[in-house]
Amino acid sequence: NGDSFASIMQTGVSQEAETYQTGDGNIAETTQNGNSNQVGQALSGAAAGIVQTGDLNTATIDQDPSTFSTAGISQVG
Repeated sequence: NGDSFASIMQTGVSQEAETYQTGDGNIAETTQNGNSNQVGQALSGAAAGIVQTGDLNTATIDQDPSTFSTAGISQVG
C-alpha cells in the first residue's frame, strides 16, 4: 500500500521469511544464508517477521551466516 519496497534474499536450506507493509515509504530487507533460519513464520500472520505500519519506516534483518536463527521487527508510525 503506497511506495513500499521489500527485498528477501535467501540461500541455503529451509529458510522462512515474510514481510507486511502498510503506508508510504516503507523499506524492508531480509538476507538469509545458512540453514533453517526464520524471520517470523511464513504464511502465519501471528508470527510475522517484519511488520511496518505508517510512513518512512526502514527495517533490515541479516542472518548471514547462521543456523536456526529467529528474528522479528514490528514498527508502527
